[in-house]
Amino acid sequence: MAIVYRPQRSEIKEAMSELKAFDTSEELLAQVKQDWKPQYPDAKFKIKLKSLNDERTGWQYTRYVCMTDNGIDAPYRHPKVVGMCDSDTFKALSKEEALKKVRALFEEWAASQK
Repeated sequence: MAIVYRPQRSEIKEAMSELKAFDTSEELLAQVKQDWKPQYPDAKFKIKLKSLNDERTGWQYTRYVCMTDNGIDAPYRHPKVVGMCDSDTFKALSKEEALKKVRALFEEWAASQK
């Protein structure tokens, strides 16, 4: 089962260049926590169940990966989006196959925008 993830960036091309795949949501959240640890060592993260179809990436069930508490201030009233993931569209693929498929779908979409 592959869960694909991209961090939140101002440009989709930049975010897709940092694409990663994980076997479990726990692995994904552990990596996100590690990525944010220098800034917010006690931050808490959660995958939100907002499902969106993203034609740019081919992800049919895009979910928000959010920081719900940065460990410094009180928990966020509105969680901060730090990335996006999809645990459903590519679940029958290995991590490597999912990354290859997502990159191909994104390249196809990007070529159609020129």
